[in-house]
Amino acid sequence: MQSLQRWFVLILIGLGISQVPSVWAVNSKPLIDVYRNHNIPLIDNRFRIDPKVKKATFLLHRRPGSPSGILVRPDGSKVYSWNLPKNVDWLENRNLDIVTITHPMPGPWQALVETNSDKNAVQVMSDVALHVEPFPVEVFVGERLVLKASLLENGKPIVFGPYMDNVLLGVSVDSQGSVQDVNYTVGHKKLTALADNGKAYDGYPRDGIYTGYVKLDIPPGKYDFKVSTANDVFTRAYQQILLVAHQPYSTELILPQDDHPLELKLKINPDEIAPDSVIIDGRIYNNIDLNHHFEIRTRNAPKNLIFDLPTPKKPGTYRMNATVYANTLGGRPVVMDMPEKNFYLAPKKAPVTEADEKVVEPPPPPPAKSHWLGWTIAIVTILLILIGSGVAWIWWRKRKAFKKALEEASIKADENIELEPQTSAVDNTTIAPADSAAPGMEEDEPDLTQDDEKESPKEPPPQ
Repeated sequence: MQSLQRWFVLILIGLGISQVPSVWAVNSKPLIDVYRNHNIPLIDNRFRIDPKVKKATFLLHRRPGSPSGILVRPDGSKVYSWNLPKNVDWLENRNLDIVTITHPMPGPWQALVETNSDKNAVQVMSDVALHVEPFPVEVFVGERLVLKASLLENGKPIVFGPYMDNVLLGVSVDSQGSVQDVNYTVGHKKLTALADNGKAYDGYPRDGIYTGYVKLDIPPGKYDFKVSTANDVFTRAYQQILLVAHQPYSTELILPQDDHPLELKLKINPDEIAPDSVIIDGRIYNNIDLNHHFEIRTRNAPKNLIFDLPTPKKPGTYRMNATVYANTLGGRPVVMDMPEKNFYLAPKKAPVTEADEKVVEPPPPPPAKSHWLGWTIAIVTILLILIGSGVAWIWWRKRKAFKKALEEASIKADENIELEPQTSAVDNTTIAPADSAAPGMEEDEPDLTQDDEKESPKEPPPQ
């Protein structure tokens, strides 16, 4: 019978069916747990097996056509698909390996696989399990949820013991949309952590029930919702598909005008929530001295769903935030945070009374400017320009004449300097010392009678 089951599974894999609703192992027990929501993701293709694990099933996604993966035991030995020990079952198709190990060796395991996905995971069968209370699949943007989970051993919560040391219960989401979806850029996001310390939403400390508050402040779309716990001894996880829808309502803030107060216009999607079940609890405040509380109920409300809000009396900037309570058409209660709204109230203009109208008179027109003043300024300006021009012209003429006189004096001085050496040369050739010079006369003093002697002819010397 066991061999027939094995051949049946191999035939299905050979036909290209990558996800089988149920497959069987050698021990005739179903492996449907592989496709349940307790798969633990393999981080860096590594996973720690604790001593409580009785059976572990590895899901190894490969690139199409790549060879089957290899598992490395904590002692370094390897498990191959073509050389299986008795406690290992290995089912292989074109891009997926399903490896089930009974009583695996405790310690860190590693998978060597040419993966094309981050969906590699392991499913463990152990006396220690993670239990998560039922969680809705369809939720809304901004919805608040209280999540509870427990770590169980043989079906009972673990309260004390070595398993509770350094236990972390984390809640996260991974976007599953395509590039066109608005939630594509979210990727992996941590939402909160669950604690068993008797604080916040947790009722009793150390009772084995971990409680936390989750706010879905994420864009609408499809997500993989995960709750996981890990310490130095064991790892457990829970995951499911989460569909986040748009908020089933919309609001519009109408600012006060004339005698109308501040108003809130509400629009409800009747296909998502019951219109008569909506309750809005909020406040209007500023950062100084204002904090007004308000409450709105849609039961017996006006058809237009426009509600009056407390109107601040002073001008300034204000904020409004609120929480929306409602029931879905299926009866599930939902709590959603309304996006905060900011608004500004401008100062009111004071009304003008009849007495103010009588007192208020138009201001007298400004006195007309005299044209004579303009003409006088223009004439004086022209005269100043003419006088300045005349002074500048006279100064320029005098400067030009003075410059010309300097040039002429310079030329005459140059001519006198050139003529003086020539005259002295002629005199040196014609003047000779006279023996009959007047007594007391210097030798180099010229003879003043030289010219007379040149004019009268000299007598011949006596024979």
